[in-house]
Amino acid sequence: MPYVKKEQRKDLDSIVESAFKIYKEEDGRLYWDYILIKFAERNIVPGYNRYKNFLAEVTESAFEMERRFHTTSALGSSQTESVFIPSDQVFVILDIFVEKLRGLGIDGDLNYILFAFGRRIGKFDILRKSRSQASYILQLKNTVGYIRKTILASYEDRKIEENGDVI
Repeated sequence: MPYVKKEQRKDLDSIVESAFKIYKEEDGRLYWDYILIKFAERNIVPGYNRYKNFLAEVTESAFEMERRFHTTSALGSSQTESVFIPSDQVFVILDIFVEKLRGLGIDGDLNYILFAFGRRIGKFDILRKSRSQASYILQLKNTVGYIRKTILASYEDRKIEENGDVI
């Protein structure tokens, strides 16, 4: 995203290139759903606002891609994809990639990587550009919903047990 200064982009761009290498090797699938779920579990200190900020970054990245790539009609509003968990042989590759994200800033850095990857899909898969980008955006949105229902809801439930529910 434009908020990330040019001198900071080199390291982030190397993460995007690593992601794109996996994308090509996995025949156009990177499993961002799995990556973002594991990133949230491993890197976000539990806290409502921290989870909310993380989800907002992913959501805003998806909406900004829709706005700038004009992909909203490529899949249609009623079509959805479920969160997909990769096969065992892909876990190792993805977990290594998730480790590259350790220490990544949620504000700006993650948004930059997600957006740059979406742009890279369009340059690589020019024949299916609109559909590929729309599928990627939908995957991000669905992942936000999944994280909200699992990680964030689990955190909320623990806090209700600790502090009692709102009356």
